Amino acid sequence: KALALMADMTMRPTFPQKELDRIRSLALGSFLVARTQPGSIAAAAFNRYIFGEYSRYGSLRGGVAKDVAGLTRDDVLKYYENCINPQTACLVVCGDFDVDETTEMLNRHFGQWKPTGADNRDIDILIPSVKENKAPRIIPENAEDKISPRAAMADNIIVVDRPGSPQSVIRVGCQAINVKDPAIFPVKVLNAMLGGTFTSRLNNNLRERNGYTYGASSGFDMRLDRGAFAVSTNVQADKTIPAVREIFNELNGIHSQAPDSEVQNAINYLAYTFPNLFEGGADLAGGMARCTAYQLPDDYYSTYVANLQGVTPKQIRETADRLLNTQFMKVIIVGDAQAIAPQLAEVGWRAQVVSVEDVMGPEVEVK
Repeated sequence: KALALMADMTMRPTFPQKELDRIRSLALGSFLVARTQPGSIAAAAFNRYIFGEYSRYGSLRGGVAKDVAGLTRDDVLKYYENCINPQTACLVVCGDFDVDETTEMLNRHFGQWKPTGADNRDIDILIPSVKENKAPRIIPENAEDKISPRAAMADNIIVVDRPGSPQSVIRVGCQAINVKDPAIFPVKVLNAMLGGTFTSRLNNNLRERNGYTYGASSGFDMRLDRGAFAVSTNVQADKTIPAVREIFNELNGIHSQAPDSEVQNAINYLAYTFPNLFEGGADLAGGMARCTAYQLPDDYYSTYVANLQGVTPKQIRETADRLLNTQFMKVIIVGDAQAIAPQLAEVGWRAQVVSVEDVMGPEVEVK
């Protein structure tokens, strides 16, 4: 019965106008909430400045309020006809079942699903042009004589101004690798050492040694196209730039060959926590869907631990040298620009200052 309902919803959606209006209102409400959340603002700004305003990865995944407000039922139908079809779909079944019986049911319910639009296996989403941002300000505005023209971070710091914010949300990163890169397993071990565990270098520095934050982490977003590397943390406002400096100290330090013991500890952590990825049926189904969507080899998970155990300190250093060049990294700070300005002036760094509206788009009233 559930499969019949699932097939009907997938193959014959009606998109009633009343439901579209309800979902639109919910979406517009979520935009208003997101504008008040520093973490959401930081995530949007990070993608925008890492990938570019007009990249599909640089734009907000759910769009901006003014675009959603103008969506019509015809827009939704057109998207469904062009993008939701068996050419791009993967159906995964996980559980205790008879293979022949289940295959017959799948064929019976989904066998008549035919493409309604063009072949979109290589579909690319074009982002419509949006208004140009206002020219960014330079801070501190009244301290140009204190700023070195060769400041190391001159064009790479973006401050999203939230006046009065007691904390700063920090993201530091760059474009990195895709999920099929040969260095994927050295990357996993490198990240566990740098910021992927509680005992990582970043957390030990920013939390344990300096007391700037409750936690600091790092991660690689890997997909078919090149994803991003990001360091994430929240710090008290008066420690914003000292925290950024310590982040860069750790990013520079990871280029030196790590001790064998540190590498082995990271490998052990990843190997011992590997079974957690498949605690439930939904976890297993998600892993199989990931293999299909990302075109990973059939033995990706069965050889996962062995591939981790084969990573060497030399591979980690070479991977860091290739992917973590700090000259190309952007620093996104969501916080009080006036509180951050004196800290920037002290170290001779410049920053672009943008507004929340520049990042999230203009507000739209929820009706």
